[in-house]
Amino acid sequence: MKLVRFDSAQGARIGVLDGDGGVVDIAASCEASGGLSEAERAVLGDVNAFIASAQAGQALARRALAAGGSRVVVPSARLLAPLVPGIILATGGNYADHLDEIADLALSGKDPAFFFKTPRAVIGPDAGIELDARLTRKLDYEIELAVVIGKPGRWIREEDAAAHIYGYTILNDVTLRDRQITFQNGLAAIELGGSKNFATSCPLGPVVVTADDIADPQRLALRTTVNGELRQNNSTALMISSVYRLVSFFSQFLPLQPGDVITTGTPGGTGWAGAGPAGAACGRCCNCRANRGSGPARASARAGRRFSAVSARGADRAGSDKIPLRIVKAADPGPGGPGRHGIREDAILQAIEAGARVPGRMRAVPPAGPPAPRRPRGCPRISATSVIE
Repeated sequence: MKLVRFDSAQGARIGVLDGDGGVVDIAASCEASGGLSEAERAVLGDVNAFIASAQAGQALARRALAAGGSRVVVPSARLLAPLVPGIILATGGNYADHLDEIADLALSGKDPAFFFKTPRAVIGPDAGIELDARLTRKLDYEIELAVVIGKPGRWIREEDAAAHIYGYTILNDVTLRDRQITFQNGLAAIELGGSKNFATSCPLGPVVVTADDIADPQRLALRTTVNGELRQNNSTALMISSVYRLVSFFSQFLPLQPGDVITTGTPGGTGWAGAGPAGAACGRCCNCRANRGSGPARASARAGRRFSAVSARGADRAGSDKIPLRIVKAADPGPGGPGRHGIREDAILQAIEAGARVPGRMRAVPPAGPPAPRRPRGCPRISATSVIE
């Protein structure tokens, strides 16, 4: 089942996609085909109450789909984020190829990485992604499978985790790369506060696919394209910590509640890898997709079973094309001083500025020749989309 939220004159409403991809208004369809009790209206009036109601809410959605001539399909529905998370529990460094990209700067240990994203950063389709030169010059994408909690619990065992999952969606963990690295006394460290939490940094959904429609969350292929160019192409089968492991892990620290969201990390292919962050030039369109199957997603979208799509457009800004860098072994650390892994501090900053990969114990230096030309102000706006197929 594919659940959405959409805007209406009465405010946000809950819908379900029919077989043709149309948005069916659950409450209106049920009212027209026999009416609703006050308790049912309460469930349909709040998305987190709908999620918490589990089978009762899904039964209303099935009733709406089966309403026949009473079914109310909303034409040109403006989709919102599919839910308003109570909390977003986030992990990082959960794919080995992404760890390779960030030069082993991410802390490693027996436990998954743990940070938060603020629900106030969640946006839905056609909402603007902030691209403000006063805040960042390097806005980057990160496709992530997001887990929606449906049943409360604490100290959940890994083998019981599936019973607490309501469904899945796609989250784009938009990141400020030039704020993600901090330096103290010549040591480099990852900063996951401001670099991950700013207005519009969390495009979500807009469709939640219920767990009964995803047989195995570790058999989904993930793909990100930027202006049609394939950037990320991986599978959830290659997660270091599985979906169920992450549910168990986060439940140790906080009791999980219906409507909470857990992110699962991004695979390689982000701007760290040298392709250049999505915000490195203007007029970008970032498209994130998840496909059924265990292997990496194909370059073209698979037909059918399209579950969700979110798009967001950001403000006009000045930008520059990617400046290519060549990677050479670090010898004398030079005046910038060595970083945490023997990387010059100025070299790391330079590579982040250019969107280049910074391997451990290496530094990046500009190649011979002039830099790429800068784009003028007033260029097209940036956009990002997410799809589960």
